[in-house]
Amino acid sequence: MCGIVGFTSSRNSELLHEMIQSMVHRGPDDEGRYESDEVSFGFRRLSIVDLSSGNQPLFNETHSVCVVFNGEIYNFKEIKESLIQKGHRFISSTDGEIIPHAYEEYGIECVQKFRGMFAFALWDKEKQILFLVRDRLGIKPLHYTRVNTTLLFASEIKSLLRSPFVKPELNPEAMNHFLSFRYVPGTESLLKNIHILEPGHYLKFHKGNVSIHPYWQLTMEAKDLKMTEEEGVETFKILLEESVKYRLMSDVPLGVYLSGGLDSSIVAGLVQKFHPKTITFSHGFDGHRDELKYARRVAKHLGSEHEEVMIQKKDIHCLPEIIYHMDSPIANSDIIGFYLLAKLARPKVKVILAGEGADELFGSYVHQEALFYGHTMKKYFPSFLWKKFLPFMLKKVPLSYLNVLFAYPGYSLDQKSRDKILRYFDSSTLTDDYLTLNSLFSLEDKRELYEESLAKKVFQPSTLHDSFREILEDSSIHDTLNRLIKLEFQYWLPSYHLMKEDKIAMSQGLEQRYPFLDHFLVEYMACVPSHLKLKRRTRKYLLRKAFKDLLPSEIIHRPKGPILVPIDHCFGNEFDALLSDCLSEKRVKERGLFKYSTIQKLRAERGQNPFLYDRQLFALLVFELWCEIFLDKKGRV
Repeated sequence: MCGIVGFTSSRNSELLHEMIQSMVHRGPDDEGRYESDEVSFGFRRLSIVDLSSGNQPLFNETHSVCVVFNGEIYNFKEIKESLIQKGHRFISSTDGEIIPHAYEEYGIECVQKFRGMFAFALWDKEKQILFLVRDRLGIKPLHYTRVNTTLLFASEIKSLLRSPFVKPELNPEAMNHFLSFRYVPGTESLLKNIHILEPGHYLKFHKGNVSIHPYWQLTMEAKDLKMTEEEGVETFKILLEESVKYRLMSDVPLGVYLSGGLDSSIVAGLVQKFHPKTITFSHGFDGHRDELKYARRVAKHLGSEHEEVMIQKKDIHCLPEIIYHMDSPIANSDIIGFYLLAKLARPKVKVILAGEGADELFGSYVHQEALFYGHTMKKYFPSFLWKKFLPFMLKKVPLSYLNVLFAYPGYSLDQKSRDKILRYFDSSTLTDDYLTLNSLFSLEDKRELYEESLAKKVFQPSTLHDSFREILEDSSIHDTLNRLIKLEFQYWLPSYHLMKEDKIAMSQGLEQRYPFLDHFLVEYMACVPSHLKLKRRTRKYLLRKAFKDLLPSEIIHRPKGPILVPIDHCFGNEFDALLSDCLSEKRVKERGLFKYSTIQKLRAERGQNPFLYDRQLFALLVFELWCEIFLDKKGRV
């Protein structure tokens, strides 16, 4: 595990040093570099496997292939044994050393043999080819940019900005997507001309030319698995247990993030089964409205050493540090909780296992379930029901009745929320449904918020929306739930969850692993019939059945609760003071993007709908902090 950087063209030792130093947090244990007249590589190491050797860069026997590598290849021992039988010689026991030898034997298609999470750069000296490779699911990040004929790459954007030739400039279209989805989906970043290598792809740089190639893509419903429920449960159980065992590979202490939800509880239970004396880590904000009581119940059942941290009002002032480390802002207040968790865990462990990925496997996010059932009903019920009768009733029903169905304790809906539901009834495709329900700022909100100069740049047809439509209207994927699952695997998972969690964990020199994201398990679940994923409103049906004896019944059968860090409750006046400072009239007008009057209106109306307005204001706040750090260079960049 480490951070990697590099660039092509002539030597520049000073630049290489600056890029390496910008990510010491990713690898506090060691540093290495490779310099030639064609390429320069650098890395920082967090020692996890083979602590005494395995330093990078890594080479084949003749030093004609050079690699810098970030991540873990869990099946490296099997691959290494086959390479030894073919005559390859190794000088360490580290997993990354198999990469140059596997490339020498199989070419770039060697990546098909790797099981794990990784981002690496490989220089083929004889062919004068540079490859950048990212793992199938996008667990490890890899950013790149071109300046004339030079290609620069790094695990983190801030490393690229150490080059005097890379000028930070806002990407307005990416900013527009950020305010819609709370993150920037896909391969673009908030900075112009700085790109993210897509998961399951490799970049080839040869003679100044860049080409990008897929080596893996998730195919939904690739096989017709006519399985019985018992067969599905047994196979799923075998695959997940195998995945956990692989991810226990470590020569340093490891632990588990335990939210108290089903996914992390099962991971914790399996880790404890195969690796006794597990340490579990949880965060909360009051011990009542959060999920700490469930986490404590699981930890007690497992007998794990358990550590907790409580979010306090003052913790909102960690935001600049968090945003600096994330490179791109994520508009969700849970980033503060994740940051506190990483700081809590790092003194005791270097490796953390987490439950992320299960919701993607089963399509069990609240918005996916709502879209799935809603689209199904729209398809089979008469149109007058959706277009006339239900909207008519919705307009008449008191908001207090609607709030009975609203699953976020402490929050309520207002007229603006009612209008959003009405727009959903009026939409006619699954894509329109998705964009309507999942947009933090609607098109109408943005027209009210954006200054005219910004509106002219961003209110254009979106290629991203076209990409969403290609998946959500793909007739070759017969099941609506599977279309929603594929979309989130392609965008939400790598660009939101994994990017956020890698950057926050690595800010503390902590490696995070995800048993639910083993690609063999993902490929299997892509072919499992949807009725075994969501059965009669029972989410994660196979998961609950497979591990019903691992944990207390109250954990296995508890419904999915709202995972939310309530901004008003947790941060109170501290949040309001930060808004006054960062979104003051002076700053907003100097930035020239938003109308100050609209921001003032949002602040004034917070009490009517804090669920919506607090999240919108939080998005504007983290965006402004990001601008100060990365555009104004008032932070550490």
